[in-house]
Amino acid sequence: MKQTALTRASTIGPILDFLKCDGASIERVFRAAELPLRLTEKPDILIPLRDQFRLIECAARELGDDALPARLAVAAGITGLGAYGREFVAANSLGDAINRGNSIYTSTLQSATCMTLTVRDEMAHWTYQVLEPIYVGRQKNEILAIGYMIQLLRRFAGPDWTPVRTQLPGSGLLGRAAVEALFRCEISHGDVVSVTFPADLLECRGPIQSRPEVPGLHSTLPSEDDLAGCVQELIRLSLIDGAPQRSRIARRLDMSVRTLQRRLQESGTNFAELLRLSKERLAVDMLDTRGQSVLEIAYELGYSDPAHFTRAFTNWYGEAPRSWRRKRSAKAQ
Repeated sequence: MKQTALTRASTIGPILDFLKCDGASIERVFRAAELPLRLTEKPDILIPLRDQFRLIECAARELGDDALPARLAVAAGITGLGAYGREFVAANSLGDAINRGNSIYTSTLQSATCMTLTVRDEMAHWTYQVLEPIYVGRQKNEILAIGYMIQLLRRFAGPDWTPVRTQLPGSGLLGRAAVEALFRCEISHGDVVSVTFPADLLECRGPIQSRPEVPGLHSTLPSEDDLAGCVQELIRLSLIDGAPQRSRIARRLDMSVRTLQRRLQESGTNFAELLRLSKERLAVDMLDTRGQSVLEIAYELGYSDPAHFTRAFTNWYGEAPRSWRRKRSAKAQ
């Protein structure tokens, strides 16, 4: 059975910028999407893809703007895709960029997603499809995907380029006139999100002639059948605004607490063990790479008393966190 699709919190940055600029209530939008506002400070955290969909839907409702995802894609451009966008435009040709991009997108940015490139009758068809049955916010996410795909293509074909055809599943595209005006192309009905263009465009050279080292693409998402890995990521998300609860995480996985416990047991682990492992990993990460005090780290990991964190860390690694940090710093010098 496949797990909940995940995506990086960095993808919500452009949404936050639009809410700020338009004077909308950011707190209300995040609360409606059931996401902690502090998530904006942690772009590398993974969140369920359905939560991102819901956030886009809630933001569009807050602003009364059905064309919001199209505006997001056009305004954010390559920057909105972070390391993925930088890697894409660094390819030698458009064909290389799409093939490489299709692979790294699903492994580093958004799971349970399928991106393909096919060529038929001298036409290239670039498609995007979310495999998880998510309904709330789905169309707006697909508009956002089309927008980013067009923006990436224009980095190779030129800013005035337009596709031969763009397609979107379903009917009744909300805000159609505004969306098509922003993308400068018509959008027709299709089975999946797709952008069609002449195949010879795949030979276009990239805007960056020397391929730089692109940081930020080394951390991969848990595989779709890795329940333990997915639960650990949701524990990390829950730690942002309080102690992780089995019931809340089970609900995010669209299953009962009993089912979650049973399936974790079948995987050879349990919730308490995953919570411990998650806290261990985060503690080391924060001690090693951030300028937070031990007190701040203890509270962020859900310990009401820093002494409890110190005892737990000592049990994990055989020494207190301050001592561990001093030794780590000395080795780095």
